[in-house]
Amino acid sequence: MLRRRWKLLALVVLASVAGAAAAAWLQTPTYQTTTVLVAPTTTATDGASATQNAALRALDVARFAGTAPIIEEVVAQAAGNSGLTARAPSGVVASADGVSPFLNITVSDSDPQWAQAVANAYLPSLPEALEDIDPGVAGSAEQLTSLTAASLPEAPATPDRSLYLSMGLLLGLVLGFGLVVLWEALDNDIHDPEDMARALNLPVLGVVPQRDPKQLLPIRTAPNSPRAEAYRAVQTSLAFARADGPPRSIVVTSPSSGEGVTTVAANVALALAGSGHRVLLVDANLRTPSLHKLFDLPPGPGLAEVLAGQTTPSAVLRDLPDSSLRVLTAGASNAHQLERLTGPRTPQVLQQLQAECDVLILDTPPVLQVADALFLAAHSSGVLLVAKVGVATKDRLRRARDAVRTVQAPKLGLAVNGGQEGSERLGPRRLPASHRSSDPMARTAPVTEDEKPVRESVPGSG
Repeated sequence: MLRRRWKLLALVVLASVAGAAAAAWLQTPTYQTTTVLVAPTTTATDGASATQNAALRALDVARFAGTAPIIEEVVAQAAGNSGLTARAPSGVVASADGVSPFLNITVSDSDPQWAQAVANAYLPSLPEALEDIDPGVAGSAEQLTSLTAASLPEAPATPDRSLYLSMGLLLGLVLGFGLVVLWEALDNDIHDPEDMARALNLPVLGVVPQRDPKQLLPIRTAPNSPRAEAYRAVQTSLAFARADGPPRSIVVTSPSSGEGVTTVAANVALALAGSGHRVLLVDANLRTPSLHKLFDLPPGPGLAEVLAGQTTPSAVLRDLPDSSLRVLTAGASNAHQLERLTGPRTPQVLQQLQAECDVLILDTPPVLQVADALFLAAHSSGVLLVAKVGVATKDRLRRARDAVRTVQAPKLGLAVNGGQEGSERLGPRRLPASHRSSDPMARTAPVTEDEKPVRESVPGSG
């Protein structure tokens, strides 16, 4: 997605520069040349200095030099001198500052030779042209001499093509960055894992490719597939997701339904079990349980019966063949049992479950739909968010992150479903620096009371 924004910026800049270049090259070039005339200094008779009198004479002539009658006479003189066709030049500017004796006459035209001819025709033409307008000023014009004759301009004065290109580049950058910022503000869709990482400011622990989506448990059925490697990447990243050590209990949830929470939880649990850990996977989604279907197990008794006090965890845990993974299904739930999930007995049950394993993984409902996941997150070592490309939006991801933040549960990172396949895309996007050991999640010793991360109560839960 970032690449698309750079492409948009480049396209806008290119279009702006191209438009500026077209505007510059389509304009008719105008050439400009200047002749400098000087009024002689004579002895002053009125108390003013000679220089002041000369400056005033130059100023008097300048007032008339750019008027239409004077220009007509000068054009006729220029045509006779140069043999070019007589026509009014594009522009004539006569200026004197009233302080120095210099008169500057600048002529602009699309023909550089004509501009030069008109400028150089001013000196012989001015006295006669001014005779019928102001004889006194005509006398001053007769005394003018040429200080610098007009030269033949070699390059056009306008348009300034380098200025046009510079302005086009600047305008393109400003407009391009503005469009990119606007796009970023209005675009709520998720296009790739990088979008998710930027939206949440969380590490992407793994990206599960879309290939073979019917392989729900590739860790068991296709252990060498890209999807299986992606789940192993999540498992490995989880070991280093916390600076104070590997998480002992993990809540797996998502912003909304249909993002693959159960498959991520199950495959990560299988990957952990495959590396020798004692793993307990709990279906804590009492509303729409599905772990029993995934592992082809009876739906109950399970967590609902444990919460109701009808059985003990050890009595309903189910061992998977050829694996150190055990599964606790949801069991038979009703409205009353759903309330028990967020009741005072749950922390005690979680402690009992954690005592049975090295790592406890809880498959929970979407965090934005019900409060179950948040309650369980408050009693866990951390939360693993699952998001699916094409389903998740930036807004829902941010609201899910903020919801987890309200219960002060550590956010371990993000597992992305539906990413593009490729070995370079399967690994973690950001792995926090922490303790490094050959097997950071290996714990075979019983958990002591001081080590248990389960909290006794949730603030505000009574």
